[in-house]
Amino acid sequence: MAKRNIKQENYDKDKIDPFSAPPAGYGLTTAPGKWAWEQPPQHVDVEDAFEEIKAKMMIPANRMTMIQLVDAGVPIGWYSRTSCCFSRSYTTIS
Repeated sequence: MAKRNIKQENYDKDKIDPFSAPPAGYGLTTAPGKWAWEQPPQHVDVEDAFEEIKAKMMIPANRMTMIQLVDAGVPIGWYSRTSCCFSRSYTTIS
């Protein structure tokens, strides 16, 4: 009895080519600057970063969005973690 190759059956069923992905190290051969982590930081001083976040939170449209989220039951601690841990491009406050 022949041994079944489950991995190969899954590739065949889903029409996935296991060799269609870029090879390891491919990202090291492209020009730098495409991704946010390849750019210098926008703020190097904590106070400057805090002031920008605070200013964006005071924009009326952003304040209304935060109030609606609190009314919907989103914990207030979520805002502080989001503001502190994620870059500006990943936060809901624009």
